[in-house]
Amino acid sequence: MNIHNNGFRIPRRMRTLGLRLLCAAFVFFLGSAPVLGGSQAALAPLDNLNMGVSSSAVIDKIKSIGTHSLEPSPWDKRQKLIWRLPDNSDYDKVMFLFTEKDRLYLVRFMVRKEAWAEARNLKKGFFEKFGISSDNPVRTRIENQDILMYEGSKQNYKFFEYTNNKTGERAFELYDRQVSLEDKPKKEAENKSQSQK
Repeated sequence: MNIHNNGFRIPRRMRTLGLRLLCAAFVFFLGSAPVLGGSQAALAPLDNLNMGVSSSAVIDKIKSIGTHSLEPSPWDKRQKLIWRLPDNSDYDKVMFLFTEKDRLYLVRFMVRKEAWAEARNLKKGFFEKFGISSDNPVRTRIENQDILMYEGSKQNYKFFEYTNNKTGERAFELYDRQVSLEDKPKKEAENKSQSQK
C-alpha cells in the first residue's frame, strides 16, 4: 500500500481510469446539451399544447417566458401571435396562427442562427413530442426554400421543415389542416347557391 503524506496514495491505474471516466462524462454532457439546455426549458410551456385552442389559452401558457404580441396576419384576417424567446433558446421566436374562429391551426418555430447546425436533433425532438413520422417525407422547393413535409403518425398533424438555400435560415412548422379547413368561411358554397338562384 502506498502512503502519501497522511493519507492513502491512489495507484496510477486508478487515477487514469478516473480521469477517463470524468472525460467521458464531460463529452456525454456536451453531446446532450441540446436536449438538456435552454431550448427545452424555453419550450416547456408548449408541453401538452393542442391545436384548436384559443389565442388567450396560448398566451396563458407562454406569458411567463420571453415576450409576446398579438396582431392581425398580414395575408388574411386571421390573428397572429409572435412569441420572442430568451437568448438561451434554440429559437428566435415562435409564431402561432389562428383561424377566423380564434382556434390555433399552425405553429412556426424560427431556429436561431447559432442552432442551425443542431436542426436535425431539434427536429427529432418535435417528432417525439408531437407524434410525427420520419418515414417518407415529401420534398419540394419554392423559390429559395427547400421544404420537407412529414405526416403525423398519431394525430392529424403535418410537420414542415424549411431551409433557405441562400441564407441558411431554418424553420419548422406544425400544421393542423383539419382545424384550418373547418373554420374557413364557406365562400365557395355561398357563391354556388347564389348562382343557382
